[in-house]
Amino acid sequence: HWGKRGGFLVKEKKENDKVSIFVTNNHYAPISFKFWFEKSSNMRTSRPLPLSVEIQAHKNYKLLDIEPKAAGLAWSYRYKYRHQLGKLNPSHSKNCTYLPPVPEGSAYKVSQSFNGAFSHSSNYSKYAGDRAMPLNTDVIAARGGIIIERKTDFVLNGMDDKYKRRANVIRILHRDGTIATYAHLEFRTMKFKEGELVKTGQVIGRSGNTGYSTGPHLHFAIHANKNMRLTAVPFQFFNNEKVVAPKQGMLLMNKPAVNI
Repeated sequence: HWGKRGGFLVKEKKENDKVSIFVTNNHYAPISFKFWFEKSSNMRTSRPLPLSVEIQAHKNYKLLDIEPKAAGLAWSYRYKYRHQLGKLNPSHSKNCTYLPPVPEGSAYKVSQSFNGAFSHSSNYSKYAGDRAMPLNTDVIAARGGIIIERKTDFVLNGMDDKYKRRANVIRILHRDGTIATYAHLEFRTMKFKEGELVKTGQVIGRSGNTGYSTGPHLHFAIHANKNMRLTAVPFQFFNNEKVVAPKQGMLLMNKPAVNI
């Protein structure tokens, strides 16, 4: 779940021979939603299927009505749906640069970067970057936006698959629809709640060693909802007065950023 548990609901309201489908998005970000019939008999819908829509944050939305084509005859249906957090296929500007998410005036080495052999090979993580940072080092927002998720209660780490979903995380929704992920944070060190606005350079939490991790570090990635799947996209840092893509072994230094 993203944001609040149970934050996305699909409900039916039946009245005589008509069924209305309602969708509720209680998250702090838009949801991309696709709805279709897996099976149907003697049915018609008020909107053509398959149906794809975008549902804004904290909205209750009437999707469509379903009713029999021929009254008095048997009718049946079974529907399926998919949903994904975020605006569908957002445009991420190649000219956008990010502030290294480390304390002002500090520098930390990139321990794994784009297409890293250890854990950055999937579409979800191939453009992520890791920074080796001591425990409880301040993590700053590389770009401003709205906090849409925070996981705070994990304390353990390891290389077993069970730890892959047990990292403390902050996710920030940007104005262009992309989402920044800051992972492996320390237990209960988040400075903001879901729904709050943060500015570039503000401290949002502290680095840790939670989840699927071999040592203290910060995992940072930019994701876009591409065709209903969260996919990592390449990004650049404004690093030591230069605009660069992170590379393994590079020192990332926090100095004033531009074009954010």
